[in-house]
Amino acid sequence: MKNNAGFTLIELITVIIILGILSAVAIPKYIDLQAEARSATADGVLGAAASACAVNYAAVQTKTAPPPAITTCALLNGALSTSGVSIADGATGECSFTIDGSVYSLTLTAETAAAPCSVAKVTGKWPG
Repeated sequence: MKNNAGFTLIELITVIIILGILSAVAIPKYIDLQAEARSATADGVLGAAASACAVNYAAVQTKTAPPPAITTCALLNGALSTSGVSIADGATGECSFTIDGSVYSLTLTAETAAAPCSVAKVTGKWPG
């Protein structure tokens, strides 16, 4: 009697074709997900910066020993508690931070006695 152990050539080719189709679909989707994740992280940092402005302004208005008003990127960075992201001085009137090699820029409007600081995306300097 003949012992037929193993796979036939047709079965192996079928598996290779299926793996090729899966990789052709999965790799571009994975790359798209990375870009979406970076963009979502940047939006999260922007939201955290806006929240830090509001919290700092409230503290300045209500505490007897208030923190300094947020007027620079360094003070904004000090008010944030973001993991792995550091906001630094960018171009004039701009702050920047980097996520996985992509540089994002935002404008910082300084805090005044009448209003908290505010942040906004810089058009053309917000990849994603």
